[in-house]
Amino acid sequence: MEPKPFELAFSLACFPAAKREAIALNGAAGVRWCEVVPGIEGLERAVAFGQALKGTSMHVWSLHAPFGGAANIASADEQVRSGALSITRRACDVAAALGAHVVVVHPGAEPVAEAERAATLARSRDGLAELSRYCAALKLRMAVEFLPRTCPGNTAAELAYLLADLDPGVAGVCLDLNHANLGQDLNENVRILGGRIITLHVSDNDGVDERHWLPGQGVVDYRGAIEALYDCGYHGPFLYESSTDRSGAEVTPEAIRENYEQVIAPLLR
Repeated sequence: MEPKPFELAFSLACFPAAKREAIALNGAAGVRWCEVVPGIEGLERAVAFGQALKGTSMHVWSLHAPFGGAANIASADEQVRSGALSITRRACDVAAALGAHVVVVHPGAEPVAEAERAATLARSRDGLAELSRYCAALKLRMAVEFLPRTCPGNTAAELAYLLADLDPGVAGVCLDLNHANLGQDLNENVRILGGRIITLHVSDNDGVDERHWLPGQGVVDYRGAIEALYDCGYHGPFLYESSTDRSGAEVTPEAIRENYEQVIAPLLR
């Protein structure tokens, strides 16, 4: 089963941790697709959660692999890097067990000093190549996230470098619209990455830093971004990663549904 192009989906990270499983299991404003975000300690629990989802109306589109700290695949510490790759491979196993289509991977973590950038990107590229082969064996796609600030993969050019030698049928980009507009032209980034975009993280910001607001509450050009995504042939879900509205209030599945219908649906073809 596949989601329809631009069908509403959300990351369970939108909601407080204590509510995530109940939201997914009990129905969520008619949303059929979610991204699971288990963290390192939650990977084993996620397998049982996936079993509980069977028979419900919710399906797992993607799993967000753990990131940063012990899960930093570009760490300069060889022991940390080896452990991070092991954690991420386990996340891939869990994603496959859940029937997910995609595993989202961070290409590294910040801060990255400019003098260390080339070496960090080279380590990330090596790790992603290993993970791409692992995902191929699981018949799972790997989406490398467009990250903000000094993180590896904070430009379309860096993502193109990281993905250059990887099978496009396996490895692509998770375009985070809340990251790819910071000091950059979001729509140009969409067109550069083109057919490598296989999933989205959708939220809004103030143009200064990521905020994870609901779309339409910040400066992200959703009309232009959606048009560029259509032109590039994107056909995955429209996956929200909005954890608050602009006032700081927690979002609900109903608030996400309302936002999608009022702000996004009128822009869809």
